[in-house]
Amino acid sequence: MVLGSIGLLAGCGQILGLGDYEVSDTAAAGGTDASGGTEGGSSGAGGSGGTGGAGGAGGGPTTTAGAGGTSGDGGTTSTTMGTGGAAGGGQCDCDPRNPCLTGECGENGECIPQPLGSDCVSGNFDGVCDDAQQCVPCVDDAEDTETDSGCPETAPECDDTEATPKCSGCTEDIHCDDGIECTTDTCDDGRCTRAVLPVGAACSEGVCNGAGAEDSCVPCVDNHANDIDAGCEAAAPLCDASQSPAACVECLALADCDDSNDCTTEACESKACTAETVPAGEECLGGICSGIPGSEACGVCLDTAAGEEVDQGCTAQAPVCDMARVPPVCTGCSEDAHCDDDIDCTTDACSESGECINTPLDELCSASGDVCNPNQCIAGVGCMPVNVTATQQLLADPAFDAFTTIWGETSTEFGDVVIVSESTALPGHTSPRYAWLGGAGYEYSELTQVVAVPEGTQTLTLSFYYYLFTYDIPYDDYNIMGVDLWSADGTTLLHEFQVLGNQDGTNGWTPFEASVDATEWAGSEVQLYFWASIGAPYDYYYGYPDYETVNIFNSYYFVDTTSLTATFCQ
Repeated sequence: MVLGSIGLLAGCGQILGLGDYEVSDTAAAGGTDASGGTEGGSSGAGGSGGTGGAGGAGGGPTTTAGAGGTSGDGGTTSTTMGTGGAAGGGQCDCDPRNPCLTGECGENGECIPQPLGSDCVSGNFDGVCDDAQQCVPCVDDAEDTETDSGCPETAPECDDTEATPKCSGCTEDIHCDDGIECTTDTCDDGRCTRAVLPVGAACSEGVCNGAGAEDSCVPCVDNHANDIDAGCEAAAPLCDASQSPAACVECLALADCDDSNDCTTEACESKACTAETVPAGEECLGGICSGIPGSEACGVCLDTAAGEEVDQGCTAQAPVCDMARVPPVCTGCSEDAHCDDDIDCTTDACSESGECINTPLDELCSASGDVCNPNQCIAGVGCMPVNVTATQQLLADPAFDAFTTIWGETSTEFGDVVIVSESTALPGHTSPRYAWLGGAGYEYSELTQVVAVPEGTQTLTLSFYYYLFTYDIPYDDYNIMGVDLWSADGTTLLHEFQVLGNQDGTNGWTPFEASVDATEWAGSEVQLYFWASIGAPYDYYYGYPDYETVNIFNSYYFVDTTSLTATFCQ
C-alpha cells in the first residue's frame, strides 16, 4: 500500500510539473522554461536524502519578464531545498522621462525611437526629436527650399553646428554668401537661395563650368560654343580638358588645323598647328600654287620666264605674272581683250596699270540643283559644284556632366531628378554623370532641352549611348521608352527617333545614331525629348503571389554622351 501511494504521487508530480517524486538520493530536474511573459515551472522536491531540484527559468525577451520557477523541498533525509529558477529576460530599459522614445521594444530588445523631427516637450520648451533621441529646439532635416523641423518660416534654417541648435534666417543677400564665385546668392523671405551661373560666365580664374561647386571656376570649358570653347579665344579656340588644370590650345586633331588653303600642308603637333608651303607650280583648285612662304596662294600664273617672255599661265597680251599679288595675276595688258581667260563665268578687264583682272561671277553659272553643292565660278577653272555645308553641335551640356539646369527633368516617383551621378554599379559612358529614366512602377520620366536650329539647316543628326536594363518579362512590352523631337512648346510631335520596350534590354552602353530631314524646321526652335513610361506592374497585373516584393516589372533606361548636330548650308 505504501509503495503504491508513492507511485501515485510520483505520477501527480509529473502532471503538475513538479518533476518525478521518488525515494532517491538525487533530486529530479525542475520544470522546463516557460515562454516569455509567464513563470517558469517549479522544481520537484528532493528524494530521500536528496536535494531539491532547480526551478525552471522564466521566458525570453518580451515586454514583460517571466518569473523564475520556485525551488523544490528537500528529501526525506535532507532539509536542503532546490534552487529557484532564474527570471527570464524581457522588458528593455527605456527611460520613461525621454519623450523621444516610444517606450516600446524592438525585436532585439532595443528601445524604439520617435521619428526624426517628431514634436516633443523637454523642460520649459517645446522641441523636436533629433537622430540621437534628444529633444532639441530644431533639426536640420529639410531641403534648402523648405523649413527645417522646429523652425518658423521667418527663420527656416536650423543651425546645428553649435552645442544647442537654433533657427536662423537671413535679412540681406550678404548673409547668404557661400564663397563660391559661380553661384548667385540671395535672401528671399528669410531663406537663402542659390542659383548656379551658366557655363561660360566669367569668374576670376576664367569661366564657370556650370557645376556651382567650390572648384567651378576653371580656365575653360569644352563646350564648343560658336566653334570656340568657353574661356578660349580664336587663336587657341579649343579647351583641352584632358589636362589639369584645363587649358586652351590651338588644336587637338589634324582637322582643327585646316586653313582651307590648297597651297599649305597642315599638321597638329604638341596641340599647336603647323603649316608647310606647297612647292611653286603644284596644281591647286583655281590654278597653281605660288610657293611663297607666308603668302601661299593659288593663282592663275607663276613667274617662270625671263624678262618679258610669257610666264606660266599667262598670254602674249598679258605675259608677266605679278607674284607680289595674292593670288598672282598676269600683267602687261593694254586692253580688255588681252585678258580673255577663255572662262565663260569671269569678266575680263585690263586695269590702268596694265594688270589683267579676271573676276569670277557665280551668277553666270547654271544651277546645280543641290543647295548645299551649288555651282560656283572658280578663277582659272570655271563653273564647278562646291560643297558649302557646315556642322554645329546644338546641345548644351550634352554629357550631363556640367549638372546645370539647361536640361528639363521630370519624374513622377523620384522628385523630378533624372540626371544622377555614376556609381560603381553603373559607371557612366562618360564620367561623372548620366541620365536615369524609369526605375519604378507607374514611373514616368522626361528629359528635355530646347535648341535653335540654324538657318539653312538640311539635316539633324542625333547620337547618344543608352543602356536598357530590364527584368525578364516574357510577354508584351509593358514598359516603353525612347526619344523624340517635338516643337519647342511641346505640343507637336515632329519626329520619332527611337522606341524601345522591356524586351529590348542591352548588355551595356550601346550607341545610337539617326538623321532626319530638318529643312522645314530651319530657323526655328525644337525640343529634344527623352522619356520612359513604366506601366502597371506585370506581376501584380497577372496575380503573381508575391507581387509586393518581386520586382520583375521594372525597367531602367540610362542615357549618356548625347549629340544633336545640324548640317546646314552657309
